[in-house]
Amino acid sequence: AIVFAGEGSAFCAGADIVRRTEEHTGLAHGSEDSFRPRFELLCDEIEHHPAPIIAAVHGPAIGAGTQLTVACDFRVAGPDAVFGVPASKLGIVLSPANVRRLVQLVGPHNAKDLLVTSRYVDRDEANRLGLVTRCVEDTRADAIAFASEIASLAPITVQSHKRAVTLCN
Repeated sequence: AIVFAGEGSAFCAGADIVRRTEEHTGLAHGSEDSFRPRFELLCDEIEHHPAPIIAAVHGPAIGAGTQLTVACDFRVAGPDAVFGVPASKLGIVLSPANVRRLVQLVGPHNAKDLLVTSRYVDRDEANRLGLVTRCVEDTRADAIAFASEIASLAPITVQSHKRAVTLCN
């Protein structure tokens, strides 16, 4: 199992939209956006990696941060975790694959609510919506313990079940 975590006060505060616009990378100036294809590839690789991947979410996981967590198999959230996709505020459309992942986790009505309103949700609401797998106190330590628990199991069975569930969605 793999633990995917951020450093500092946030898991991932999202893509740097201002810098991408200033560098003329496609958001405001019509040129090709080099970030999005690479980001989509990363999310696909996370989703289809054979080993289970656990997002250890502390602090904000906003925009690309929420999309990264949704691509992971499990989301372990600390008390200060916050999720949200402000795409509607920024005029950005998520890829169909990232929308699909969110819908699979929280259902179509909740996904619409999060995407259309661009609202943020705390850990407890994210847990109620199905976005969070486990609520924990010590995010990194508890995520590592969870990964160790998974790593102690039969690896071929774990990988096969992960692949089977992914194929069902």
